[in-house]
Amino acid sequence: AVQADRDIVRFAGATFGGIFFGNKQLIVARPIAAEGAATAGLGLIIDITTASHLVLQHSKIIFAWILINVLLLTIIGLSRLDRLVVRPLERLVKTSESYDYGDGVAFIGGEAGSELGQLSLALNRMLARIEEDRQKLRASVHSLEQANLQLVATQKEMVRAEKLAAVGRLAAGLAHEIGNPIGIVQGYLELLDNADLAAEDRRQFSQRAIAELQRINHLIHQLLDFSRASSQAPEPVAVQDLLAEVIDMFVAQKRAPEISFVPQCPAGKDVVIANAVELRQVFLNCLLNAADSIEEMGEGHPGRIVVSCRGDREDGTVIEVVFADNGRGIAADHLETIFDPFYTTKAPGKGTGLGLSVSYSIVEAAGGRIWAESSGVGAEIHIELPAVR
Repeated sequence: AVQADRDIVRFAGATFGGIFFGNKQLIVARPIAAEGAATAGLGLIIDITTASHLVLQHSKIIFAWILINVLLLTIIGLSRLDRLVVRPLERLVKTSESYDYGDGVAFIGGEAGSELGQLSLALNRMLARIEEDRQKLRASVHSLEQANLQLVATQKEMVRAEKLAAVGRLAAGLAHEIGNPIGIVQGYLELLDNADLAAEDRRQFSQRAIAELQRINHLIHQLLDFSRASSQAPEPVAVQDLLAEVIDMFVAQKRAPEISFVPQCPAGKDVVIANAVELRQVFLNCLLNAADSIEEMGEGHPGRIVVSCRGDREDGTVIEVVFADNGRGIAADHLETIFDPFYTTKAPGKGTGLGLSVSYSIVEAAGGRIWAESSGVGAEIHIELPAVR
């Protein structure tokens, strides 16, 4: 105390972990000043063992009481937590997992005014908004379904209208082709009416008349096959055979230009999955458009159409059909618009403007694509179709 010039209060005795064992003393010392400086000190040692033991005994009681209270408060707190939080949360989770649309108010958790109660109200309001949006979405889907059905019906009507227009042009062209064999058959029948005709001549005339009638029958059947409704499902179609059939029907036209068919796909490697009736209409539309383009060049122009069918890739996954003509061609700014509905550069009464638009829809439905190319002289229509491997 003298050295530090301050009062000192200390405890003395054996301790362990802050607990005294054995005797315990309280030491108090303070310096005594003389003439402004500490020259001596007074110290006092007080035995407080009995008091320490009393405090220790009461500390054990206090510690036990605190422990009991902590345990009781923990049990009560856990019980309250389970009742107010855990169980309501479990109900919310169970309700959310089993909830189905149309169940109405679903979430009931927690007391009114509590946080979980407010959460339940918020979830119920959210479900109400979701149900309202769901009803709106269902109405929108129904409206879209109706619009889609109407669109499909309109598209079918467009296909049918274009087909009827093509049938009319084919019928007009075939009328001349059928008139010639009918005149030939009539002449043979008049010759067969001659009683002096030799038996061999009679047989030859009969065979020739039958051949002409078969030719007429073949042309009429081709026209009927083309004009029948397209209700069949997609099926494997040999593109080269279908092209040959369409070209054979087209060349019967009165003013059909010269046509060259260049098949470059091996037999059996040109099969695609498509609607044969619709694909036949696409090919015929391309030929008719090419013929119209050539006709616009004038009477003396030597019209020519080259139709090629080839495998466009080495792996044989795509079949490309190209219709190339030496007609008037297509302006560069029209190459993208010629497939729009009702777009046509022909004179009134010459076309509906639906041919290429309908062809575009049919080719896309078959998983292919169609486009036009033109360098100013003539035009090419390219059709790509996915081949069956």
